[in-house]
Amino acid sequence: MSAFNIGFVGLGLIGGSIVKALKAKHPDYHITAFSRSQAPLLQAKEEGMID
Repeated sequence: MSAFNIGFVGLGLIGGSIVKALKAKHPDYHITAFSRSQAPLLQAKEEGMID
């Protein structure tokens, strides 16, 4: 199966949970995210949730 590119706007409770579940089930998916503040993006990057 080929890898998908997925984008998210906002990494709050819902967006973050969806990203975490997607990455756990499909680690080959390339996930990009946008957030108004930098802190959630840095944390998600450190945890390997986004690329």
